[in-house]
Amino acid sequence: MTASRQSPIPNPQSRSCSGLVLATVMFALVVLGVLAAGAGFVALQQHRLGQNSRATARAMLEARSSADLALVQWNAAGIGSLRVGQTRPLAGASVRRLSGTLFFIEGLSRDWEDGTEQRYARLAQVDVPRLPAAAALVLSSAPDAGVLAGIEGGDVRPGGWVCDGDTISSVSVQLYDSATTGWVFGSWSWERLRSWPASASRADSFELRWSPGDLRLGSERLLGAVVVEGDLVLSGASQVVGVALVRGSIVAENLGGSLVGTAVAEAARLGGGATAGALRARFSSCAVRAALAALAPVRPLPVRSGLPLR
Repeated sequence: MTASRQSPIPNPQSRSCSGLVLATVMFALVVLGVLAAGAGFVALQQHRLGQNSRATARAMLEARSSADLALVQWNAAGIGSLRVGQTRPLAGASVRRLSGTLFFIEGLSRDWEDGTEQRYARLAQVDVPRLPAAAALVLSSAPDAGVLAGIEGGDVRPGGWVCDGDTISSVSVQLYDSATTGWVFGSWSWERLRSWPASASRADSFELRWSPGDLRLGSERLLGAVVVEGDLVLSGASQVVGVALVRGSIVAENLGGSLVGTAVAEAARLGGGATAGALRARFSSCAVRAALAALAPVRPLPVRSGLPLR
């Protein structure tokens, strides 16, 4: 007799274990997928953050560079004509005049990839010599009557000039002790004044002239500033409009000359062929401010800021 073959009876416990393994594998795959997606999201955000930081840094660097470049390319002639409150573009930045010698410089940059805008602001000041007094002549010794005959008081404006600010209270002649002050004008020593022409800002119509000895002006008009180690001799109806700093004397010879602005010297006297009134001097705060602002160097102030616009 042949034995009959019986089919195996399914084991419920084995089937349960297979389902559990499958569920575990599926759950693990889901967890791995979530982790992978999370890692990708974090990486993407870090990439975008890096791009934004790079764009912000680039925009800030460009804004700062334009503000610094404005100081390097300072145009005394153009900037000097600004009225208080007016703004003018310069080297990719904007320059606003806050006062006679104080300026606000703002560099603005925009990253065209993501629209990031940055501005960099700083203050700059024209570093001018601090003169002893508001007077037509500032002298160490009193002038004689012949010189006084041509000196007038008050604050005048050169003909045709448009000046900011009102006239100020002034005198015709002010005496000061040059031995005590040591020919120091604020932060400007006489040694610094000697090197002034090398560092002076360049202006179209203003001139800075330095002489190691006597300087003679005959039948000419000097607009700006003059620094003289010896005497300043005026003849032939010459004229100085601005500032004259003279270690020696101001001397008028023959037809003499005129000073409009202010002059600091040891003395003032009449020379050969000059009569009373040959030396004519009038104080002008307008001429002084214009000459110094055009010729004195500009220096940045330590206050600065970088502000995001968006």
